[in-house]
Amino acid sequence: MKIKFFYKLASIFVAVSLLCSCSTVAQKDTYYFSKAITDEVQYYSEYGESDILSQGDYKESILVNRLEISGLENVMLKPTIAYDTVLGLESLYDQAQREISTGSRVIAGINCDMFAMESSGMTVAGMPLNTTIIDGVIYNSSASITNSYRMPVFAIRADKTPYIGNIFVSGKIQVTGRSSIMEYETTQFNRNYSLWGIGTFTRRINSDGVVRLCSKQENGNIGTDAKNVTFYLISGIEDADNIRAGKVYSGTVEKIVTNTLELEIPEGCIAFCDIFKTMSAVRVGDKIEVEYSLNSINDNYELADNLNDIEQCVGAYNWIIKDGVTQSTDIYTEQRYPEINYIIVEPTARTAIGIKNDGTIVAAVADQSLNEYGYSSGMTMDEWAEYFTALGCVNAINFDGGGSAEMMLISKDDKLATVNYPTDEESRRIATGLFLISSNNKYIGYDESSLLIPLLISAACVVLAGAVVLSAVVIYKKRAKSNKAEQ
Repeated sequence: MKIKFFYKLASIFVAVSLLCSCSTVAQKDTYYFSKAITDEVQYYSEYGESDILSQGDYKESILVNRLEISGLENVMLKPTIAYDTVLGLESLYDQAQREISTGSRVIAGINCDMFAMESSGMTVAGMPLNTTIIDGVIYNSSASITNSYRMPVFAIRADKTPYIGNIFVSGKIQVTGRSSIMEYETTQFNRNYSLWGIGTFTRRINSDGVVRLCSKQENGNIGTDAKNVTFYLISGIEDADNIRAGKVYSGTVEKIVTNTLELEIPEGCIAFCDIFKTMSAVRVGDKIEVEYSLNSINDNYELADNLNDIEQCVGAYNWIIKDGVTQSTDIYTEQRYPEINYIIVEPTARTAIGIKNDGTIVAAVADQSLNEYGYSSGMTMDEWAEYFTALGCVNAINFDGGGSAEMMLISKDDKLATVNYPTDEESRRIATGLFLISSNNKYIGYDESSLLIPLLISAACVVLAGAVVLSAVVIYKKRAKSNKAEQ
């Protein structure tokens, strides 16, 4: 009985060791894999009729890679932007390497916001469509309050709470030192096209600190006429390259330049770009104070809750689940956004992020490409929304897709590897990414065996060895007893 017990115990150890770290199921037209990357991060890869995909009415097989993040105690989510400037395009891998060079331990990443393509004009190429904030620093805003209302963001607040909603960047400008204070509002930040009102520019607009506005000649739909432009260069701004919400910045009007689409911004300066000469009463030498704010927007397109505590923010294109309501083509048509075109109705590769009711963050990438299991057909926007609904998300938003869709994970050799199959068969240069960073360096590669497996296998070996020794002792005693009886 003891021997049988030891063998059974050993068998249990071996079985548990094979299941503890990861689960893999593979059969014809179906693949499912799950793996704990950290205590708070679980990775899933599924293809065909497995797991969540079996709940949807999908016409074709689809490969989806997914991360579920149950907490942010030992990991953090941080956006990146190409070359750390607003204008530029850089692969997800290269953005990760820049972040790693600062000392961060990046363990996963996905692509994010849509951006102005080179076909829109080289002056605007790489501009994210929506707001970007990194470590509290405002990089760029959306083009208008209407766009901010329609296009949601994913953000992390100071208390590590994730936020999915809308956000609007605005600034209150005061001209002081006169008999009366003049006040203006700036509602665009580091946007060089679709200009209106007063915009703010910092040296983060590009790599050389020169503002270059898109001209009407370059793009008649989003460009600006030089005759409508007045630049106000403001000097003496503390930490001018790192403007943050909720802080008052003071400076002096150093220079006023009219009828031009270009302005160099020296260090320690910011610039206001005034369309239609709203600030015409301002003079060189005037003292300026400006304070920027982050706010949500209500259904009347009015500023609502203060969001100045947002530390990380990356933009998305559209909602796929909003306040528990799964979005659909019918809803998009009724609210007149997003436009019902190929982005919505055609199956394609997609990237999105969502939040469950318990606060779990879900990031996923669906492929439209050949892979080792077959062909992944991609999803329509309605199918994408259904997928996140099946996962239990109460809010979810859609990032850039197509050739931009990509997910990277840390591998067993401690390097980042693309785990999906990009549509273009290679990584596309993009504007923004979102990276998962380990703060305690406790993680394992997605393709690596858990440390628990060798421990359990070792334990099983000990139990088996004990069983073998016990068997030998029993056999020896039986033989000794038998020999004694024969004597």
